[in-house]
Amino acid sequence: MQTRQTRGSACSAGGLLRLAAAVAGTALALSACSPPRIDGRAEAEQEPSPCENALYAALGHDATADSAAPALLRYHALRAAWGEWLDVAANCPTRFDEGVLRAAKAAARAVVLGGRWGVEPGDWDDTVEAAAMDADTDLAGLSARIDAAGAALAEDRAGFAVEVLAARGAAGASLTLSDRHKAAAELLASLSDEDARLKVYDVAAILASPDAAVDAANGLRASTLAVVEMDCARSLVAAAGDAEADGGADADATDADADADAVASADDGGTVGGTGDAGATGNGADGDAGTEVGGTDAVAGTGSAADDADGLAEAARIAALRGYAALAASHAYQAFRSGYPMFDEALFAQDAG
Repeated sequence: MQTRQTRGSACSAGGLLRLAAAVAGTALALSACSPPRIDGRAEAEQEPSPCENALYAALGHDATADSAAPALLRYHALRAAWGEWLDVAANCPTRFDEGVLRAAKAAARAVVLGGRWGVEPGDWDDTVEAAAMDADTDLAGLSARIDAAGAALAEDRAGFAVEVLAARGAAGASLTLSDRHKAAAELLASLSDEDARLKVYDVAAILASPDAAVDAANGLRASTLAVVEMDCARSLVAAAGDAEADGGADADATDADADADAVASADDGGTVGGTGDAGATGNGADGDAGTEVGGTDAVAGTGSAADDADGLAEAARIAALRGYAALAASHAYQAFRSGYPMFDEALFAQDAG
């Protein structure tokens, strides 16, 4: 009886070896053709920006506040959203108006919910006021980001209107509130080369109707104080937007000049380094080499110091812009507390075009 030889196992082993060799060769070829990987680039692209972090956090807390969660949880969500929307205004140039108005809305809603646990409205008033820019705020760089003269005019005009309303006994109007507007106007005026404040304004419409008025921006009727405060808030938001539009080209030109100066400094590295110790102590060929080393060290050191200075300046600018956003939000908050409608169509109708 003949037995049949089975050669499948031998052929299978040989085939696997050839397949493995082919796969390895293909992998080597592909790796040779792959573009070089820039170390850290993928990680940086996956890292959310400060704007994205603030926006995601604010939207998350807004969603909690609008949900069917327990009232205490919604209250704490609104408290968090207040600060996060200010961060959005400071870190997201195209969302400044949204950050300001939604921060004010969160604070006004928190006042209503907080009353259930004995949180006094005055406590929130203090919180909102404390976040706004004041004389102790480092305002370096803010004048390049806002139309300071226009903002000062809006604050001064609102301060005069509130003073008139207080004299007429309008609900919510006080000389203290008027003084806050005028102090802000003084601070903003100090950031500008021109002072557009008039000190005295036409208040015929206010005198005719000190209790209620129609907001010209959207046709809604609210208390006169609420309309005055919301108009001031919108004017501060507009002052930030106007400065961004006017200053964009200048900022680009400044950045281009800075880049050109950096290139020139790098090209002249040997000359700069000649003043260093390595260049001064060298002689002949060694002296030339020393000069180059000194130049490299000088340029590297200057670059590192410049980066640190830029980082500190940017942090100060963001902090000042957040204080300015909080100032605008405090006026919108006062408008809401005085009965101004809080639905989005009333707040963002001017952006619907």
